[in-house]
Amino acid sequence: MQELSPHSYGYIIPRNQSNCKMYALILFNLMNRPGAEGEAGNLEDSLKIAGFEEPLMFQWTNPNELHNMIGVGVDGVRRENCSLFMVCLMSHGSMGSLEAGGGNKTQINSILHQLKGELPPDIPLVRPLSPTL
Repeated sequence: MQELSPHSYGYIIPRNQSNCKMYALILFNLMNRPGAEGEAGNLEDSLKIAGFEEPLMFQWTNPNELHNMIGVGVDGVRRENCSLFMVCLMSHGSMGSLEAGGGNKTQINSILHQLKGELPPDIPLVRPLSPTL
């Protein structure tokens, strides 16, 4: 039997996870975005109000750093009793990629692939429907 999560209108959480915690990883890039750190702080506050545990928040400047930080966030979630893990990517981008410094880009699909491979199987991968992904 499943129940609708009280934290969201559209998520269903299996009963064996109903007492689990929600975690978030906020990854922001300051490249051409001077207000990004403040926006990330506001997002962190909103997630705490919504019932998330203390969100991890990192600034990234290149694709390797971004992928390493995602790995750090996933490692932390693996050790916890987690029902929902939200990854918030804050960066400029276009056509399915995120921009980093020096013209470097990373594909959003590579991030989703990394998450799918590293997250425990009982944490579903949910993403918004978007024509750019």
